[in-house]
Amino acid sequence: MMHLMRLFPFLLPVLCFAQNPMSDAWRRSYGQLQQNLTEAVEQVHEGYLDFRPTAEVRTFREMAGHILDTNNMVCAALKGEAAPPSLEKSPMTKAELIAAVKRTNDYCDPVVKGLTDADLATSIKLGPREGPKAVPVMIMLAHSALHYGNLVTYMRLRGMAPPETERSGQKAEPAKTQMVQYYMGFLRKGPKWTPEVTEETKKIQEGHLAHMRKSHEAGALVLAGPFGDDGDIRGILIYKTKDIEEARKWANADPAVVAGRLVLEIHPWWVEKGYLP
Repeated sequence: MMHLMRLFPFLLPVLCFAQNPMSDAWRRSYGQLQQNLTEAVEQVHEGYLDFRPTAEVRTFREMAGHILDTNNMVCAALKGEAAPPSLEKSPMTKAELIAAVKRTNDYCDPVVKGLTDADLATSIKLGPREGPKAVPVMIMLAHSALHYGNLVTYMRLRGMAPPETERSGQKAEPAKTQMVQYYMGFLRKGPKWTPEVTEETKKIQEGHLAHMRKSHEAGALVLAGPFGDDGDIRGILIYKTKDIEEARKWANADPAVVAGRLVLEIHPWWVEKGYLP
C-alpha cells in the first residue's frame, strides 16, 4: 500500500490525461494551429497581406481573418454569446491583424482550456441546428487546419518558410521570380479634346465607358481608370493580350480615340506573377 502511495504523485498526471483523451488531443492540435497562425502573421511583410495567388481566392489578410471569424463563431457558441464582428473583409494593417489574432486567442482560451470529454457529448445550438459540442469543436479544428494550409502555400509562393518549418531549422528554397508581360496604355488629350460638356461629348463618354466594360469582360483589359488631376494624361489602361498589336486594336476601337478626343500611347510592361490577374 505504501508503495502505491509513493507512486501516486507520478501517476496522477497520467490518470488525469486518461480521463479526457479526446479533448486533450484536440487541445494540443488547436494550440499548434494557434501558434502557427500567430507566427505566420508576425512573419509576413506588411505589403504581403494583399497577396493572392489568383484573382479567385482570398488575400493573405482575408484568409487569416476568415480563420479568426470561424474560431470566434465557434467559441461564441460554446460560451452562449453572440460572435464578435467579422474580420475577413476588414482592411487591417499588420499590427491590427496581429492584435486581432491575439484577441481571438484570448477569447477562445477559456473555452479551450476548460473543455472535457464529457462536454463534447453535451448538446449545443449552432445556427439553426442542434447537436453535440463535438461537432463545432471538430469543425473549428478542421477549418483552421484547412485554411492555414492555404497560408502555407501563399508563403511558399513568396519563398518564405512557414512557422513550423522555421522552428525545425529548415529553410524554404528561394522563390524564382516569374514575370508576366502586360501592356500599359496612357490615354492623352487628343486633337479634338475639349473641356466643354455637350451632348456629343456625353455620347462619346458613354461609348468610352461601354468599351472599357466590353474589353474587361472579354478578358483583354485588366485595369483602367482616370487620373485625378487635369493634366494632359487623362487615364491609364492595363491590357493582358497575346501581343502589343492586340492591345492597340482594343484601345484604338475606343469611341473616344476614334473621335479624336483621346490618343493612345502604349508600352510593354512586366509585373511579377501573382500581383495582377
